[in-house]
Amino acid sequence: MANSDNLSQIGTFLVDDADKLAAFIRSTEFDNSILCNVGDANYPWIKVMKEQSRFFVNLSSATRLPIRSAYQSAETLGADRLAAVVGSEELFPNADNLVIDVGTAITFDFISQGNYLGGSISPGMRLRFESLHRYTHRLPLLTYTSDYQYPGLSTRDSVISGVVEGVANEIAGTINVYKKEYFALNVVITGGDADIFAGKIKNGIFAEPNLIAKGLNRILTYNVEKI
Repeated sequence: MANSDNLSQIGTFLVDDADKLAAFIRSTEFDNSILCNVGDANYPWIKVMKEQSRFFVNLSSATRLPIRSAYQSAETLGADRLAAVVGSEELFPNADNLVIDVGTAITFDFISQGNYLGGSISPGMRLRFESLHRYTHRLPLLTYTSDYQYPGLSTRDSVISGVVEGVANEIAGTINVYKKEYFALNVVITGGDADIFAGKIKNGIFAEPNLIAKGLNRILTYNVEKI
């Protein structure tokens, strides 16, 4: 929840907690709301959210934005990517910002002087671990741990170091590509695995765990102002 430009309350709910989320919405006082939905569009709590709001925004390609966009397939652009880019614009307005969201997928999104110029998407750590297990015959299914040797002297360490160091090198390499053209580049990292790689890369990265929430609040405020 946001009060003006400040986050006042954050709640995390599992997919199976739809009733709890609906109850949370009913018990919370707010005037306006915005939905960033990258999953099922028919969750019952969405109806509750609409009913509780004086003004409701369902973030989509049709939503008015406080930035310009050159993205050519706006209808397939993830709402979370869009919100993160707007969030970076709140932190560093009218600048050159590279947003890195490290989660199930790793997304790189670039905004220059208020103009969103797209980016790239690659598999996150969990997908890489699962793919190595699923599409080979003998590699085990592993998960992230900081306890590994690099280079790996066992299959376990080889898989973990390959995934973790591979992601780290991908992030560092992408940053360097952008910095060759945009010397004053701001790099903002967010997402569930952001802390792991912000600490590993140490390349002038700004970590903001609430980047998407900040962007959503800005988009909502912008639309309310246009009423």
